[in-house]
Amino acid sequence: MISFIIRRILYMIPLLFIVSIIAFTVVKLQPSDLVAQWKFNPSISQELLEHYIKEFGLDKDPLTQYISWIKNIFTRGDWGFSFFNKVPVLDYLFGNGNLLYSLIIIFVTMIFTWAIAIPIGIYSATHKYSFLDHFLNFMGFLGLSIPNFLLAVIFLQLMVAVLNVGSWCDYAWLRPIVEFFRPPVEPGAVGCEPGKGLGVGYLFDQEYLLQPWSWAKFRNFLWHLWPVVLIVGTANIAALIRYMRANLLDVLGQPYVQTARAKGLSERVVIYKHAVRNAINPLVSMLGFWIPLMFEAMLVTSAVMSLGTVERAYFEALSTQDQWVIMGGLLYFGIALLMGNLIADILLAFVDPKIRYD
Repeated sequence: MISFIIRRILYMIPLLFIVSIIAFTVVKLQPSDLVAQWKFNPSISQELLEHYIKEFGLDKDPLTQYISWIKNIFTRGDWGFSFFNKVPVLDYLFGNGNLLYSLIIIFVTMIFTWAIAIPIGIYSATHKYSFLDHFLNFMGFLGLSIPNFLLAVIFLQLMVAVLNVGSWCDYAWLRPIVEFFRPPVEPGAVGCEPGKGLGVGYLFDQEYLLQPWSWAKFRNFLWHLWPVVLIVGTANIAALIRYMRANLLDVLGQPYVQTARAKGLSERVVIYKHAVRNAINPLVSMLGFWIPLMFEAMLVTSAVMSLGTVERAYFEALSTQDQWVIMGGLLYFGIALLMGNLIADILLAFVDPKIRYD
């Protein structure tokens, strides 16, 4: 297993070079010229413009720029500079907890998705063509058809305009919920004031943004986390239910399942010990594709809900055509895809005894 992991990591190096070439080429092929934009920007002086051009080699040919960029990444860990935010790309994309929050959301969403979808898929397969099976199939197709951005907008509208979560302190029976998820920052302060309630969007309410981590801040984070997990995970839950149902139905028709039933094993043992264990293996192998899809779903959701994540920083870079940030973001998503496939292969070796990496 160790030798397999080492080989896979070594294989990633040339693949990352290919990803970096594609990212650089895509960005450089865009019609806008960064230097030309600066020349017409009154906020950038001529001296600063010349400094940027000389410092980052923007007057050099594309090949020289690419070699300089990739060399700085592998030798100095320098991914470039965000000209619109005046900070290094690494600080802009991954700083201020952006990477941590992105990984937490992805991890929690994956657990939530599997915990919901696998049992539903099993039930749907074992109760084929029942009323509830048809209903679950309908909900699955509905979940797949709703775009993440639309679901995020609907959710915000529901929380703000319908449920009025921002004024829950005005209702006595809702105050305990607000006081749990939005406790006062200062000890002894009043937690639930009239006209005040829980925030919608962002990862924290305003008073917790600059506060150090504490039990109170963690509870506030949980309130802002669950809507994101629900929005990002909806389409994945729907797809995973369909995959689990189809795989389990296929396995239940295999001869070894019929043999297990003929031996007198209970239906519960046949399904959960024999059928489900084999039906779930293809889903584990697909984990490498699910992780990048989660990042894709996070992209629009983070923009709509103003989340402090890598995806939101990347989305803002796209809107401002911040070239080095866009290239860094594409490289980051490429790394996520490769790491997702590696994790999927490792997990598959643990759940499937037929798989061995020697």
